[in-house]
Amino acid sequence: MKALLECDVSTAYIGDKHRKMTPLHIAIGRGYIPDEIISRCPDFCDLVDERRWNVLHFAMLSLSHEALKVLLKEYPLIRNLINDKDVDGNTPLHLLATFRVHLLWQIEDMDEGIKLDLGVINNQNMSVRGVMKSGFGQLKVSQQELLKLKESVGPYRDGVVRINEGFHYDEEFQKEMVKVKESHLIVAALIATVTFTAAITLPGGVIQDGDNDQGTAILSKKAAFQAFVITDAIAMVLSLSAVFAHFLMSLPIKTSTETSVFLLIYGAVSTMIAMGAMVIAFVTGTYAVLTTSIWLAILTTFIGLSFFILIYLICEGMMWVEKWYCFLHQEILKLEESVGPYQYGVVRVNKEHKELDDDRRRERDEERKKEMEKVKEMEKVKESHLIVAALIATVTFTAAFTLPGGVIQDEGTAILSKKAAFQAFVITDAIAMVLSLSAVFAHFIMSLLMKWISTQASEYLLNCGAISTMIAMGAMVIAFVTGTYAVLTTSLWLAILTTFIGLSFFILIYLICEGFNLLGFLHVAKFHQLYLLYYAGFSTMMAMGAMVIAFVTGTYAVLTTSLWLAILTTFIGFSFFLLMFLICKKVSAE
Repeated sequence: MKALLECDVSTAYIGDKHRKMTPLHIAIGRGYIPDEIISRCPDFCDLVDERRWNVLHFAMLSLSHEALKVLLKEYPLIRNLINDKDVDGNTPLHLLATFRVHLLWQIEDMDEGIKLDLGVINNQNMSVRGVMKSGFGQLKVSQQELLKLKESVGPYRDGVVRINEGFHYDEEFQKEMVKVKESHLIVAALIATVTFTAAITLPGGVIQDGDNDQGTAILSKKAAFQAFVITDAIAMVLSLSAVFAHFLMSLPIKTSTETSVFLLIYGAVSTMIAMGAMVIAFVTGTYAVLTTSIWLAILTTFIGLSFFILIYLICEGMMWVEKWYCFLHQEILKLEESVGPYQYGVVRVNKEHKELDDDRRRERDEERKKEMEKVKEMEKVKESHLIVAALIATVTFTAAFTLPGGVIQDEGTAILSKKAAFQAFVITDAIAMVLSLSAVFAHFIMSLLMKWISTQASEYLLNCGAISTMIAMGAMVIAFVTGTYAVLTTSLWLAILTTFIGLSFFILIYLICEGFNLLGFLHVAKFHQLYLLYYAGFSTMMAMGAMVIAFVTGTYAVLTTSLWLAILTTFIGFSFFLLMFLICKKVSAE
């Protein structure tokens, strides 16, 4: 093609004798963008075939989402054809609404310069908006004519145009879908578990005495408690239905990729709505047991409902990053346009569709490879972050209903609600839950939209989730410290020691960061990951040992009335260290 254009560029303007389709129409109709033709013959884009179809009429039917995005972003002359009509009065948007309505709402987001006219009508008095609402079924003749374009006829052995009626699900996308499903399944299962548990361990507890009312909820007449029960039930049902959808995807039954995508999206949307219901259940449940300290109840409600503000800000931020990236891209392209004394533009932008020498082509391929590796790395990180954030959210949600110090039996309100340490526990627990749930939401959005948003927007969502989760960890530590302090005031030395141990978390975090920076200062950055891996490994192993000792001492403390059972449980517990010793000995021997 390049050689032909160099020899005689006028060949690009010649239409065939059957439909007057130019080489550009034919190429776009087959699903790819001939950059060489467009860059050499910019005025070529205005040409139409015998049905007055321009380039965009073909593009709306055949190009993939990504290719259509490139075409509309990089070629303003083509973009301006979006509202032009053919002989039947159909604009390119009419064709898009016919077969690929799911792309219609994404067109405006592809570039700020696109102005859609959804009210424009064709010769059959049908607007684009009307096609969207009622479908093209009312225009059966036109629909049949469009479908015939796919068939082999005359010189068009592969049809006049390849109609791309849906998403293209390649093997890589299907593998990614399986990974996303696994992490989403865990999150949905965790939400279902904690909401089910919360319904059984009711806020405020149950009536212990009384013939008729014994075992029933103390706060059952309170509106806040009733709202808790309803929203908790909604959250459990939605999350369980999401789990069911993910299970259906896992079964060895023959389903189409489209069905799997539907189940994945259904599960994700159900889980996200369940998160909102879970937040409302948290707010109303804590409010019901904190009525003796009304300022604390109101503050906790405000913190809880700020989840929805955070979600809005995260989504707005993602849209801003996406639009800002597109804006910068367009501003850079404008530098190439002829303006004032700059006949050939302020700068020559070396875009991918321009001529590239071998060295530059290798550099470009290397850049693409690095970009793909970056995306894959983000996907891996996202999965682990999602699970951590979900665990924090579920633990802090549960902690709000198993309050430190318990509740007053006759009233169902918190016993320690007047204590400053308890109040600090409630506030920080709410902060930890809201931040971790918003992180889960950010990761869900990222996993659903990663294929369609820019790398920058994905990175933004990943960073939002990571920062929210890290702050939630800090809030969770403070909730732990204040909650244990509130119930240990009768043993002040123990309360202070536990507080010191809990707050040492922040010292450890500081030391980790300092060690990380030291490696960078010593120019051994390649050991960064190894350093963090070893630290995480040793910390986890020490935490396991401390957990076993906590188990042994806790069970011994409550089993002193049966000494043989207490000693046997202690022996079984400490056998953990013996097993670890034998494992290490075996490993070192090899």
